[in-house]
Amino acid sequence: VLVTRPQPGARRTARQIAALGHEPVVLPLTRTVTLDADLPREATSFDVVAVTSANAIRRAPAWLLDGLLHLPCLTVGQATAEAARQAGFQTVTSADGDVQALIGLAGERLKDRSTIAYLCGHERRPDLEQAMRAEGHAIIPIETYDIKKVSYSTQEIRTLVGIKPIDDVMVYSARSARALIAMMNGREFLQGVENARFLCISTRVANALHARPGLRIEVAPEPHEAALLALL
Repeated sequence: VLVTRPQPGARRTARQIAALGHEPVVLPLTRTVTLDADLPREATSFDVVAVTSANAIRRAPAWLLDGLLHLPCLTVGQATAEAARQAGFQTVTSADGDVQALIGLAGERLKDRSTIAYLCGHERRPDLEQAMRAEGHAIIPIETYDIKKVSYSTQEIRTLVGIKPIDDVMVYSARSARALIAMMNGREFLQGVENARFLCISTRVANALHARPGLRIEVAPEPHEAALLALL
């Protein structure tokens, strides 16, 4: 099973795959980098915190979190909720789904004209921000991390992947999907991977893989890792 997510999550996933009786092969196609987070000038006080990725909390500086931990925190899923609790948030509510589920949760929980501290990455979809502003809320994005592509030499990939055929490829992001396609197009020894099943955490990730016709693609019924692992 080829694991393409960045570290340290790739190691955690590999341990779970091994516990299920499969052989994990770790090949991170992206890496997470910390940004110098800063509060925008328009940020004065907040009513609530919204988070769509656990990375946004893990990469947030202590001084930033210290000013937010007293606020209720709305998260996209359980993994992000757990990261929020570990960081010290006392009131955490998970939407248990995707960004659309978080938008629905925010619609239920927020008072009129709330001000939202949105802990997020540099590259992100606009859905949450657009929806909150359409509802009359002020949402302030605070970028704490970015995702960068990981490049490998031919020899590095041969060493990491080995010569055994890959049966399943776990894909967690559209960016990783695009990187996989580029590698299959350009490297002969990775073209055999196209015979594997591509297990995608969401429909959006699967759509990115459709750029290469003929791949066997399956999508987790829910956008979280437990549902993805269940496909194995």
